[in-house]
Amino acid sequence: MYFEIQINPFISISIALMSIAIVAIVASYALHISREDLVKRFVYGMHIEDKKLFLPAVATIDIGDVYIEGYWVSNGKSSSYHSKVEVANAQQVEASVLDLDTICNSSFYVYVDRGNNVLAIAPGFIIKSGEYRDIVVLCLDKSKIPTKEIELRASKGSELALARVKLGPTGYETSVKWVVEAPADKRLVYDEEKGVYRFVEEYKERPRARGARVEICFKKPRSGSLCREVAVARAPGEEAKGTKSFNIITTIVVFHRKLLQDAYRLFSSAIESQGQEIVAGYREGFVYAKSVLDISLARDSIAEQPI
Repeated sequence: MYFEIQINPFISISIALMSIAIVAIVASYALHISREDLVKRFVYGMHIEDKKLFLPAVATIDIGDVYIEGYWVSNGKSSSYHSKVEVANAQQVEASVLDLDTICNSSFYVYVDRGNNVLAIAPGFIIKSGEYRDIVVLCLDKSKIPTKEIELRASKGSELALARVKLGPTGYETSVKWVVEAPADKRLVYDEEKGVYRFVEEYKERPRARGARVEICFKKPRSGSLCREVAVARAPGEEAKGTKSFNIITTIVVFHRKLLQDAYRLFSSAIESQGQEIVAGYREGFVYAKSVLDISLARDSIAEQPI
């Protein structure tokens, strides 16, 4: 006596596909772990002494501006992560010791959000051969960030949002003043809190704006920018100040080029995060400022200018 068991061919195909998927997931995870272990071995074997960076082994290296971009693409049914890491104007050398002044020769810019969308450019290098192939090293030296100051004026009629933005090694300092140039009358009023009389100005025309603000905008991967409000003046004649600072935890950042899907964790170990994203540094063309006169029930008056 025997039993004959018939298996639906569609079930067989489903089981086979599921098995393949499981194997692929396990293999992908194992590869991820092996790349992380490679980075750890590289970092443990690396050290800095007398302004020189000593590598664990001799390797072929592309030195220059490292451009990094990573982002998610969705077709409505599934999502995939795309990344690019390349060196602009690369100088190829074979070495195990590098001069830090040669590597850290310019400023940097980093934008990363919690979804691991990343756009960064920084001096550094990529290892092109040997055991540590595809290891990327960046230099985030805030002393290389230039000092700049710009002024922006957004106006509507007799009202003005006058903003100033100053860039330096620790971040951005801003101020914005809501200026009303309409005629005003002086009136003597009694200040009950202080127990004194003082003159106040009353505008003959009621200001149309609700306030004035200054924003700093940072370039994101692919297209668009993230704009953050830094200071807001909420009364005519008021001047408000604010800062957008960044704290670099470590100057040298090391990662594997094929681990960018974990970009937020990678960069949060080097740059102190603020809110939902990590934004730090400066590169020309990557940052601009906005002065905004917030008009009630009408389009705002906006002045934009690259920093």
